[in-house]
Amino acid sequence: MEAPEYLSGDKAYDSDHLNADLAASGIEMIAPNRANRRNTKDGRSRRRYLRRWRVEHLFAWLQN
Repeated sequence: MEAPEYLSGDKAYDSDHLNADLAASGIEMIAPNRANRRNTKDGRSRRRYLRRWRVEHLFAWLQN
């Protein structure tokens, strides 16, 4: 099975250790920055995260 190119997560996944482990495997972590960290992401990853958010909320709406 082929590894994904990107991995999306919420703020809990924003850590240097996890980013380094995934980068070693060739996977880019897409997660918003925690409040205690400065912004290190570019606009493209923010757009990908917003797409993920829309899909999650669509499924939540459908389940209700």
